[in-house]
Amino acid sequence: MQVLNCYQPASDPVTFAPKQEPLVIFSAGHTLCVATTQRNVEVYELDGEQCSLIQTFSTAGLVKQGVFNSTGDYIAVLEVRERNQAANVRIYSNWQNCLSTDSPVKARIAGQAPSSSTWDLLHPHPFELIELPLRTSPKCLNCCLLTGNVVVGLSNSLAVFKFVIHNKGRCKTLGHGGGLELSI
Repeated sequence: MQVLNCYQPASDPVTFAPKQEPLVIFSAGHTLCVATTQRNVEVYELDGEQCSLIQTFSTAGLVKQGVFNSTGDYIAVLEVRERNQAANVRIYSNWQNCLSTDSPVKARIAGQAPSSSTWDLLHPHPFELIELPLRTSPKCLNCCLLTGNVVVGLSNSLAVFKFVIHNKGRCKTLGHGGGLELSI
């Protein structure tokens, strides 16, 4: 077991022990995310001297970089598949609704309108995995704290994805609209 110190501006350090071996740690505000070697993300809430585990969910690959966006309340990660080392950028939204690491996941490609189904009516805010369509392998990512837009660094260009919210009846899902690629 590893014990980690987490330093918050203007307060004392918080000590906590992740449930699994950490691979990547990232945060925003009072939320700390620990991506593990077991392809899980553990989400902790930092509250003064406390660091409480509030959620754990599975990822499709090993996380190499991650960003939490409070505007869209999503987690964006750069993942690598273990078999072929192919990299992808995926957005995990409604992660708070993931009851366990075995919870059902609604997967789709960014830029495609979410489909309506009976399942959507039964689960108006499903745990979603949104994959960003990229022409080449991503190198890094970040997101705008004000707009929720995502920027992905590629070999010789940047891809920008606009944060949007789709309202379909009772179902409200987030998405990242078609990307704009800028060559450098």
